[in-house]
Amino acid sequence: MKAWCVHDGWPEEGCLLVYAETRNRARHLFVVHHPLIGDFEYRHTVATRAPKWDGLFKDERVLCDNSELPEGTPAVFWCDEAEA
Repeated sequence: MKAWCVHDGWPEEGCLLVYAETRNRARHLFVVHHPLIGDFEYRHTVATRAPKWDGLFKDERVLCDNSELPEGTPAVFWCDEAEA
């Protein structure tokens, strides 16, 4: 399953890591599963491939934070501080 970082058009506010086969499916899952579902519209979502996390899951899923990654995963997809 392909990994996608999906956000609502404001990447500085964070993203969700979404596992889906296509970009549009990742965007759809983001809108359906986002904690603030009523605040976002599909057309404003942006999905960018995140191949670093490919293959961690075999089914579609939406991850909100690093605690949902499998134990032992070396990289984190979300942090409180912007990367330099």
